[in-house]
Amino acid sequence: EVGAQPYQLVDPSLEAPLGFVDLSGVDDPRQAALDWMRDDRSRPVDVLRDRLIAATVLRIGEHRYFWYNRVHHLALDGFAAATFMTRIAELYTAAVEGVEPSPNRASDLHKVYDVEMEYRGSKRFLDDREYWARQIDGIEEPTSLSGRTAAPAPVSRIDTAALSEETERRVDELAEREGASLATAVVAAFAAYLAQMTGRTDVVLSLPVAARTTAVLRRSGSMVSNVVPLRLSVTDETTVRDLIAASGAAVSGALRHQRYRHEDIVRDRDAGSAGQATFFGPWVNIMLFDNEVRLGDMVGGINILSPGLIEDLGVNVYRSGGAHTHIDFESNPNLFRSEQ
Repeated sequence: EVGAQPYQLVDPSLEAPLGFVDLSGVDDPRQAALDWMRDDRSRPVDVLRDRLIAATVLRIGEHRYFWYNRVHHLALDGFAAATFMTRIAELYTAAVEGVEPSPNRASDLHKVYDVEMEYRGSKRFLDDREYWARQIDGIEEPTSLSGRTAAPAPVSRIDTAALSEETERRVDELAEREGASLATAVVAAFAAYLAQMTGRTDVVLSLPVAARTTAVLRRSGSMVSNVVPLRLSVTDETTVRDLIAASGAAVSGALRHQRYRHEDIVRDRDAGSAGQATFFGPWVNIMLFDNEVRLGDMVGGINILSPGLIEDLGVNVYRSGGAHTHIDFESNPNLFRSEQ
């Protein structure tokens, strides 16, 4: 802090060494690498002294490696981290092939800051604030399966399940029949489940969004992503078609107003009131992306270890290319156990 205001410094003189750990000689190299990465990402980071981005190559076999990237959310969000990794792969491939890499089109942080300040001084910002004020009006408490709150743990619990071909086919057929996207169908299904398990008719989910609505933001780094609430009414009279339509409308509205910050929504709601939590409900994160990364003539797949700390519960749905859909149920271990 400088003068009681946050101050961000980019120091180009900092070296960024690539770490290397050889685990190929241990009994179970893959598990040893997973344990190493889990230990590394659970360590506290001093943002004034530690590197916010660190990379290590873990050797687990004669021709098998993990390229591990740990990025603090203060520096990059998920969208920017993917862009960052893709650019590294482009530079590596160009170096191996002896050609000039494509020009760097990312804007610096000053431009990203200017874009944000322009938005915060615009009529769009005021319209977005009014929209979210209407959306959260009357929400008494967050939607939660645990019914309580607890501090996030350094490493969240992740329980993974893969959809069978039959289930995946039925979900896709439902979405196509109702003219909906996979995201809309998943949101509707999760909202119905929460309504049944909690007995609530007013269900609120949290939706992670990129919030990169301009070309400058889409090609640049920084922490821009946001989390916004999705509020749905689920009663005994609500049909599947009704809920999918309502989910589609809620997601569409959220995307139109996605740049208004979660912290502003919470502040507007008066988060300082007794018993108020900073989250509105479990998140549902639909990640549809190309899972392939190429480094020269090497081809690998992307595995997201965790998008960050979690207060309650998250459902991360992954589908990439021709691969089957799998779901990570990510939870705060201070609130949930695997058997739950």
